[in-house]
Amino acid sequence: MILDGNVVAEKTLAEVRAGVARLREKYGVAPTLAVLLLGNDPASALYVRNKKKMAASVGITSPDHVYPDGLGRKALLDLVDRLNLPDYHAFHATRADLLRRLGRVEDAIAAYRAASALAPSPAERDYLAAQAATLQQRR
Repeated sequence: MILDGNVVAEKTLAEVRAGVARLREKYGVAPTLAVLLLGNDPASALYVRNKKKMAASVGITSPDHVYPDGLGRKALLDLVDRLNLPDYHAFHATRADLLRRLGRVEDAIAAYRAASALAPSPAERDYLAAQAATLQQRR
């Protein structure tokens, strides 16, 4: 059997588009792809541009947080906190790493544990739990 990638992609996009429309109709929820781009790497900018284009094609909004000159760790943590995605493991993992780099070890341990509890795969759960344990031992 030979698959036509374009046909499969369009079918998948149509399913996502329909799902987004159902979320809006039934729950008044507007799915969002938060875009955070630090620095001015052309390849990263192209990647983000393509993700935003694809998201828009299925009705997903994507607000920009673009900082070509970068952002300090504290300012980045403040921005991540404003995104407020408490049910998303990567949100907590990102916070944990930033907190660790800022020397806020107790907060970092708690964030790694939260990320581990929400992680979708055993490998991610184990990795994040190990990060928390390593910080715990270093205290």
